[in-house]
Amino acid sequence: MTVVSILTDFGEGDDEAMLLKGVIWGIASHAKIADISHAVPAQDVVFGARLLGESFLYFPAGSIHLAVVDPGVGTTRRGLAARLGMHYFVGPDNGLITGIYSKAKQHGWDILLVELTNPSYWLEEINPIFHGRDIFAPVAGHLANGIDIYAFGKPFVDPILLK
Repeated sequence: MTVVSILTDFGEGDDEAMLLKGVIWGIASHAKIADISHAVPAQDVVFGARLLGESFLYFPAGSIHLAVVDPGVGTTRRGLAARLGMHYFVGPDNGLITGIYSKAKQHGWDILLVELTNPSYWLEEINPIFHGRDIFAPVAGHLANGIDIYAFGKPFVDPILLK
C-alpha cells in the first residue's frame, strides 16, 4: 500500500485539492490518499511546516507527503522531492520541510533532496500559478509508482529553512 498525504492552503470549499488527487490517481490508481489539511491559512508556510512536521510520523514508512503552501508559485523558487528518513516529501522548496529536515539531521536519518528539473514527470501543460497540480502532484504519483527519486532532477544540499 502506498500512502500519499496532502497538505495545502487551498481551502475546504474549492476543487483544487480534488484536482491534486485526480492527478495522483491518474498516475498511480492504487495510491491511498489522506488529507492532512486544506485549511492552512493562505500562504502561511510556518503554519504549514508545523502541521506537516507534527503529522508525518503517524503515517507508515514509505509514505509520500505532498505539501503545497506556496507563496512563491510562478517565481523561480525550486520545487523539491525529498527523502528524509523513511518518508518522502514533494512541494516547493520554501521551508515547509524545516522541522522534518532538522529532525532528520538531529537523529542521523538519511537525507536526500532533489530539485524537480525533469519535466518528463510533470503534466504536459504547466500553468504558472498551479504547480501543485501540474508539477508536484504528478511527481507524487510517480513516486507512488516506485520511480526512483533521482529521476526527477538533480540533488542539492541547501534547502530553504525557516528561522
